[in-house]
Amino acid sequence: VDATCTAPRTCSECGLTEGEALGHKWKDATCTAPRTCSECGLTEGEALGHKWEDATCTQPRTCSVCKATDGEALGHDWIPATYDSPMTCERCGTTQGNVKGYVSSDELLKGAFGGEISFGVFNTHAFEFENELKKCRKIVFGISIAESSGDPFGEYGVWGRSHGDWKRLGTLNVEAEGEVYYDTFIIDPAIDIDAIICLPVDDPGHEVTWQSTFHFYEAQVE
Repeated sequence: VDATCTAPRTCSECGLTEGEALGHKWKDATCTAPRTCSECGLTEGEALGHKWEDATCTQPRTCSVCKATDGEALGHDWIPATYDSPMTCERCGTTQGNVKGYVSSDELLKGAFGGEISFGVFNTHAFEFENELKKCRKIVFGISIAESSGDPFGEYGVWGRSHGDWKRLGTLNVEAEGEVYYDTFIIDPAIDIDAIICLPVDDPGHEVTWQSTFHFYEAQVE
């Protein structure tokens, strides 16, 4: 009879033995099984047991050793979006979507430049939004400047048109040409805006040739 884990090769008639027992081939204990011989199935000791990590919003209770799971994920506990924060899970801090009233740059850029108008000492074109920004409370706006002659302007004013009247929203400080300058304009109280203009604050008093490109990043309405 062939040798086994515990007995050498043995004659089944007379009991004579030859050589030695093979010895067990142990497999380490796991979360669910004790140390086990892979040859004869003998076990020793006990299973280790799972080391559970608590369930999270996206994962059920999980064993850190073998990755077995138990039950279900908790699911997010959502706090509705506000004007300052997107929808946020109270438990894990994950966010989803955008702040309340968010308007994307793609939506803003659906507009187009209107006809020429006189604005202060300048003749210019207002960028008119396709959809009026009802009760606009914030807009992130920028320009890039390319000047072919003259000195760069230091400040550019940003105005928004609300029910036919132009209201000053803020100032962009231009420090060097060929770059993009942007800022976040907080509008308080919120107003309806259907067009926007960006122009030098002061009359340069001399001939200046320049081009500006508008950049819209986002807006927020109530």
